[in-house]
Amino acid sequence: IGVRCDETLKEVNVRPQNLCTKPRRDDVKVQFKSKELKVTIGENLVIDGKLKDLVLTDECTWYFSDGLPELLLTKQKHEWWSGVIEGDPEIDVDLAEGGTFLDEKMMDRLKSKKAKERM
Repeated sequence: IGVRCDETLKEVNVRPQNLCTKPRRDDVKVQFKSKELKVTIGENLVIDGKLKDLVLTDECTWYFSDGLPELLLTKQKHEWWSGVIEGDPEIDVDLAEGGTFLDEKMMDRLKSKKAKERM
């Protein structure tokens, strides 16, 4: 079982992938802590680890979308994360593209990098 993540400067949306069946609401157990996340579906521990940065636990939630659980993590600091769980592969946050979510400094670095690649 893997996960898919989408991110804005304020939130991270996490979706477990490759589930054999669509779980029932009672099968999903989620524990949000300020620096940890644990998700169990039935007997399977799907996510268990330390987060890359702090979240606002009172504002984190989970829900079903198309019959599958999705988690919404609200970040304490509005900045890009290089990943969600410590130890997972990291991404280059300088290449993050999110339309209106890119701040000016990041947009300038991205434009500069793309201009250099064209040369």
